Amino acid sequence: STPSLALLASEPSHHAPSREIERGGLRVAPFRSGLYVCGVTERIDTLEAAAAFLEGLINFERRPELPYARYDLAPIRNLLARVGEPQRGLSVVHVAGSKGKGSTALLCEQVLRHLGERVGTFTSPHLERWTERFRIDGRDVADAALAAAVETLRPHVLALRDADPVTAPTFFDVTTAAAFLLFAEAGVDRV
Repeated sequence: STPSLALLASEPSHHAPSREIERGGLRVAPFRSGLYVCGVTERIDTLEAAAAFLEGLINFERRPELPYARYDLAPIRNLLARVGEPQRGLSVVHVAGSKGKGSTALLCEQVLRHLGERVGTFTSPHLERWTERFRIDGRDVADAALAAAVETLRPHVLALRDADPVTAPTFFDVTTAAAFLLFAEAGVDRV
């Protein structure tokens, strides 16, 4: 059976189907005003399903029909609140700037590990596999762990999007929340 997926696509309302349709081997469900909600609508239990859900969130905030420029943290705060605030209690080293963030993060990871700390590292983009973005103690997280984190978030992302697509969590919000979930569950000393 084909997993129920929805495509992030914007089409004029008159093109929106009134029911779920098959498109490119995937079932696509209509959503408010011609927007198709992205992501897996059934349980996520594989890395492939998690990747499909996350990829469906890319650039949602840039849709021309969404009347806002989002410069606040309300969407990610709402999502994190719904999953128990996993970022609370994590000691975070935030690397910012325009160049060299990944290299700097991996350098910090190695220094902290050398000092005996358990370390979670979240970087982007990935080169080959989604799990590269989420590292614990110098190793990519397991496929199943990432799938479980995304599955934990999926119903909340869909509920928030259903309530108000304008302030729904974006790709970055969801991947960041997934990282917090993974690191909190692993009990790392530093992120």
